[in-house]
Amino acid sequence: YQRRVHGIIIGMEKHLNLKGSDDKTIMTPFAIKDMSVLIKEILQDSPASEDIPIPGHDSDTIQKMVNYCEIVQYKNDVPYVKQIKEEMKFEEIVKDEKERDFISKLTDQELLKLVVLANFMNIKRLFELCCVRLAYFYRSKEKNIEKTFGVPIAINEDIEVSMKEQFPWAFEIDEERMATLKAQDELEKAAPAKQPQPFYLLP
Repeated sequence: YQRRVHGIIIGMEKHLNLKGSDDKTIMTPFAIKDMSVLIKEILQDSPASEDIPIPGHDSDTIQKMVNYCEIVQYKNDVPYVKQIKEEMKFEEIVKDEKERDFISKLTDQELLKLVVLANFMNIKRLFELCCVRLAYFYRSKEKNIEKTFGVPIAINEDIEVSMKEQFPWAFEIDEERMATLKAQDELEKAAPAKQPQPFYLLP
């Protein structure tokens, strides 16, 4: 027995169809809504939606996104190390072997397409993973970044103004973080200095 509820049900398992810009359709389990904020909002507005268009993104990239969601079993928590140190190995940052294998096999262009799609679909975990790989593999390789992605390393005033106009939220987050760090620094300076304990009282 089959019926349609929020998409196609095959063997009592709900599915959705994601249509790429190349008019090819990728079928994905309904559980993808638990990872994609965009899909969740679309279904809230149109509960009977079956085919969801993904403009500006080809079906190959959409399929990679679907594959990733299956790998992490549709869990959207972000388990990656936030601060990457020079001496750290990739397996210390991304501890899940399947995720490492998935992201490491992507070419630079595939990675670029995927990070843009993850941002568009609002899939936090995939977006963070793409950023982690970029940060790890391109640390100390500024020229490679500029050559591969066409991103200028030298940021002049015009570029900074343009970035603030396009991505105001990024600068708001940065300013908030800097204010927090500044407040913490001032508290540490205001705190009385700890006096060294006499050696005969040391444990």
